[in-house]
Amino acid sequence: MKFGLAGGGGAAGFSLLELILVIVLLGLASVPLLGSFNQVSLALQVTQDDQIGLQLAQEKAEQLLADRRHFGFTAASLAVGTGTTLLTAPYNRYSRKVTITAHTSATLNGCPPAAACKRVQVGVSVAGGRLLAALEFMVVQ
Repeated sequence: MKFGLAGGGGAAGFSLLELILVIVLLGLASVPLLGSFNQVSLALQVTQDDQIGLQLAQEKAEQLLADRRHFGFTAASLAVGTGTTLLTAPYNRYSRKVTITAHTSATLNGCPPAAACKRVQVGVSVAGGRLLAALEFMVVQ
């Protein structure tokens, strides 16, 4: 910066070179900030996927438990086997897998003596196969 004398003819202000240097330094300082912004938005997407996966798994578990209450232990939705469902919009990136196996007190820890039990496993994956959430519970007759 140049300073002129009180009565002199020098102009006060920044030179063009100084302004260009400041602009270049500000540009270089902003590059790491933009990179961290990209990482934060990617982490936010992963967190959102995890939350949606857990919500979809819990929703299915609640539906199965409601079917147990209304239709009994032999409800069609509680039939032994494995089923995978590709969900519809807005969740068409997700798939839900339900595995139900029959057990007795001898084959499943926690199943009461002389009772029939079903072990229910619910898993939700996102496109690409990454498992987002897995729930497991037992239904007793």
